[in-house]
Amino acid sequence: MEHECAAHCSCHGSVLRLTHTFLPAMVERGEGRILNTASVAGFEAGPLLNVYHATKAFVLSWTEGLSLELEGTGLSVIALCPGPTTGE
Repeated sequence: MEHECAAHCSCHGSVLRLTHTFLPAMVERGEGRILNTASVAGFEAGPLLNVYHATKAFVLSWTEGLSLELEGTGLSVIALCPGPTTGE
């Protein structure tokens, strides 16, 4: 579980760091787009995958909040929420 938590905490940090790095220039220009990848898992709890679901819920909530904060600035912030996929 420790490894799983570390990986997902890294995801939070990446979303925040990338936004912090690129958002100021976008705001200054008055245009830009941010697309964060969340998941349909962000909309519900997930037994045995609770860290994954919580991480995706964070990305979804962060994106929705940021979108509201940036209304009227010319920027677009959206979350991509794909469903389950099959893996190899």
